[in-house]
Amino acid sequence: MKIILLILAATAELILLMALIGAFLPRTHQATRTALFNRKPSELYAVIHDFAAMPSWRSSLPGVELLPPRDGHACFREMSRHRPVTYIVLEDRAPEKMVTQIADEELPFGGTWTYEMNGA
Repeated sequence: MKIILLILAATAELILLMALIGAFLPRTHQATRTALFNRKPSELYAVIHDFAAMPSWRSSLPGVELLPPRDGHACFREMSRHRPVTYIVLEDRAPEKMVTQIADEELPFGGTWTYEMNGA
């Protein structure tokens, strides 16, 4: 009986510790990356908007499946090594801006990616 109570107490402490750690993690975060390319915005936009060709410049991405549009927005699925992830293009203003979002609501993560091409 003592062993069962010890196991239950240890499990409760572990759950409490995980909840405490989770309470201190930020709900949202933002990461920004800026790069300069000797290319026109239209050329950069063409590369990032060609979803089917992503595996040619992203070595960690085995494949991409183009999906039917959702409510008029382009969709694609990245076939990563870990699990497939579906994206939807929320905003598409060629050649200056594109915003994509993870469209899989059952995943334990999510987010948006904003690409802005500014001419020099």
